[in-house]
Amino acid sequence: MQLLYLTNKPVYPTVDGGCKAMQALLELLLATEIPITHFTLSTEKHPFKSTEYPKDIREKCSIKVFEVATKPTIFGFIKSFFLGNSYNITRFYVPELEIAISNFAPNEEVIVVMESIYLAPYLTELKKRKNTRIFIRTHNVEHDLWLQKSNSTKNPFKKIAYTYIANRLKTKEIIAFSEADELFTLTENDANSINDLGVTTPCTVVPMHFEMNHRQVDYSINDLFFVGSMNWFPNIEAVQKLKEDLFPILKKEFPFLTLKLAGSFSTKQALINGVEHVGFVEDLANFFQSSGILVAPIMTGSGVRVKLLEAMSYGVPIITTEIGAIGIPHNSGLIIVKSSEEFISKIQQLITSEELRQTIGQQAKEFIQQHYSFSAVLTKIIERFK
Repeated sequence: MQLLYLTNKPVYPTVDGGCKAMQALLELLLATEIPITHFTLSTEKHPFKSTEYPKDIREKCSIKVFEVATKPTIFGFIKSFFLGNSYNITRFYVPELEIAISNFAPNEEVIVVMESIYLAPYLTELKKRKNTRIFIRTHNVEHDLWLQKSNSTKNPFKKIAYTYIANRLKTKEIIAFSEADELFTLTENDANSINDLGVTTPCTVVPMHFEMNHRQVDYSINDLFFVGSMNWFPNIEAVQKLKEDLFPILKKEFPFLTLKLAGSFSTKQALINGVEHVGFVEDLANFFQSSGILVAPIMTGSGVRVKLLEAMSYGVPIITTEIGAIGIPHNSGLIIVKSSEEFISKIQQLITSEELRQTIGQQAKEFIQQHYSFSAVLTKIIERFK
């Protein structure tokens, strides 16, 4: 038996939540002890660099890279429009990968794990193979993201464009999910959403795993921070909400309060009016331990927020919205709010109480230890492969 792991971008460096989720799964797949080959696309936004993959990963699996130009073009969009395709998906097609899939281990039983709907163009070739089981792992329901963008914009032209993109994606998602032998989702919410689409493919919730972190958060710090990749619209929207609406109100009451904004695809900026853009953080563990309260006013998106789960594993006190907490149970230690007024009220409570910061931080840490251990998630995967 062979295991073929397909990703739409390199797993390393782990510059965003998607990469973190893929890193976690790759570690689990390697632990199954099935010989594994990793095919990955390399894009302009996410170029492949072999040195970014840890040495032990490179020694444990065979890696093959396929260059693809995913930067949107007008010609590509028009062509996709007339062919009835989703341009978001077709941009990830490269013939060399399709050929490599057709030639992979032709006489062996193969388990294929595909990351994301963006690898759907290769399903046709995968379905031609004998003795092959196809698992699609989805981080979220993609068309829902575009519907949310459509609903949140006031620009009529953007609303039409986002709705069009969402409808094309929805059609392709239903087809792809139906053609797979099984689906892996990160959350129960996404599993239910896929079921609501009329998809009958077996679906298993396989959450991310997290290492048990014994390092202690400094609960004496009551400043605010946000962390997330700044090439993803929900994060950009959340930062704008923080800077323009929430933080100015809090700053009036707490003059010495600071807000740190961290994440890949962002530029460093010095502290101005209490706000500091710190850019990509190399030592995320230290950042979580020494930055105070994580505030995440997420207003759009689907799928679980990987950075929130990771912060929870350290015991960071967190305030977020119901959308930000999608996929995370309400008894997890998160403070979940429904309005800007409630957001500010809860932040005020945390700023003024070190005891409260420690209580909810430790509750979150204990929740991760109980539900997101490596062994528990690995057992789920092995059961489905069998």
